[in-house]
Amino acid sequence: MSAPEIKEGVVVIGEPGVGEYPEEQIRMIRCHQCGRSFNEESLEKHERVCRKVFKEKRREFDTVANRLHGFENKEQLIRKALQEKKRGPQRAKPTKWKQQSEAFRAAIASCRSSDPFTQQLAAAKFAELQAEHERQHMVKCPHCGRTFNDEASKRHIPICQKTFANGGGRLLKGRGSVAHSTAARRDSRR
Repeated sequence: MSAPEIKEGVVVIGEPGVGEYPEEQIRMIRCHQCGRSFNEESLEKHERVCRKVFKEKRREFDTVANRLHGFENKEQLIRKALQEKKRGPQRAKPTKWKQQSEAFRAAIASCRSSDPFTQQLAAAKFAELQAEHERQHMVKCPHCGRTFNDEASKRHIPICQKTFANGGGRLLKGRGSVAHSTAARRDSRR
């Protein structure tokens, strides 16, 4: 059996010349919501469903609440997640090599250009990149003299302080003796 033919709102069911299905004409009416065509009997049922689908907005599925279903502090976790979502993604600081590369390119551009305006722009960018490089806080450990960024220095300095507080210190390579005690022994020999 082939698909029914639609001619100006009328559907002819059955194939011409085949007596299996009697040819009958069914009046098709368009749905006002979706534009699809239905016979009169089906249209009433369809319109109720179609009205529900197109008029009512679907409730948004909350994946966070669904995942945290069994947790006691679910509301607190959801609030925290929403706050982080509002803040947006944090931009990562450019890496050291990238800053150095940009500074180098700016220096080359300032030297290469013959236009004074371009030279000034390149020099300004170079100065800005140099200032940014200097702003990166490197903290020197008062005990061992090594430098660290802020985060690493907060971890390192208390540990290093304990090491040097016990009379120890950094060992000299291959000697098995402490660096600051060797200097004291050397002074006492003189």
